[in-house]
Amino acid sequence: MYHTTHTWKHMTQAKKRHVWKELGKFQNGLCVYCESKAVKGKNLGHIEHFYDKSTHANLTFDWNNLFGCCDSKFHCGHYKDQTLPGGIRRKYNVNLLIKPDVEDPENYFQFFPSGKIEKKHGLSTLDEQKAIETIKALKLDDSSLERSREQQITHFQSRVSAALSIIDNEDDEETIVLAISEYTEIEQEAKTALHRTAIKQAVIWMTN
Repeated sequence: MYHTTHTWKHMTQAKKRHVWKELGKFQNGLCVYCESKAVKGKNLGHIEHFYDKSTHANLTFDWNNLFGCCDSKFHCGHYKDQTLPGGIRRKYNVNLLIKPDVEDPENYFQFFPSGKIEKKHGLSTLDEQKAIETIKALKLDDSSLERSREQQITHFQSRVSAALSIIDNEDDEETIVLAISEYTEIEQEAKTALHRTAIKQAVIWMTN
């Protein structure tokens, strides 16, 4: 097996580019955890091992263990597997972490216009534990993340509110059609924007 004779240090840049290309097909250049920007490049992103390769060497090259992650040291992958002063590894219960390709994190988290994140209400005891542990292990409540999410939510809310105001109050049919088209474009843009889940939850969209 490849993992018995090679380590991640044996990964060439060409192979890493291939990994990033495949990850981009379903992550759209967003961090798998916080949905910040995550692409190949210095200080732009890193290939994340959900199960840390230092403790799960057999999963080092397993596609199901590889994700695109932001390069922040204050949250997400680098934070999760950080070695603290004294050589102590940060502790967390990996069995309680939400694996984003298996479970939808949106089912566990609630985002607010302030950019804050909390566990959703009404979760089972186990799912509540998973939400709490995942937020803690990845520090998804980091203040820089909250500010970034708030900026995105405010930006999209402003655009949505402007379009809805025209749709609700304008009498000219052509103007209304244009506003509806603009609203549709905003909806589509939000689906691939930074912090797209926070935008989806915290922005007040048109009701069906």
